Amino acid sequence: TEMISIVLSAIVETAFEYVMLPEEQKDFDEQLEIALVEFVLKSSTNPFRGLYGYFLPERRQAFAAVQNLMKLSLKVMDEYRKKEPSNEGTIMKLIMESAAHPTDEEKAAEILAFLIAGHDT
Repeated sequence: TEMISIVLSAIVETAFEYVMLPEEQKDFDEQLEIALVEFVLKSSTNPFRGLYGYFLPERRQAFAAVQNLMKLSLKVMDEYRKKEPSNEGTIMKLIMESAAHPTDEEKAAEILAFLIAGHDT
């Protein structure tokens, strides 16, 4: 897990110009695990989880985990906006200036997708 932490730090710092605190990394790992187990492993093999999932505490916890991950993405965006002009060509700059992502929620979702992809690589 130390190697994953190092890779995640490198991705976040270089691609998103954000320094993730150790507590944020730990929280990211925990929340991602909860969401992936529910939505990739359990829901994909049991279609009834989507229909009756509200009654399952694990599924509600997974939705809360996704919301927490989105909050982290929004925090990364807020910190980016507070900084001086950024480096050219970073993923963050491309996402923030892209017309393909008109809302902050869409931008945050794209950031989260890159974080998850980089984390799993």
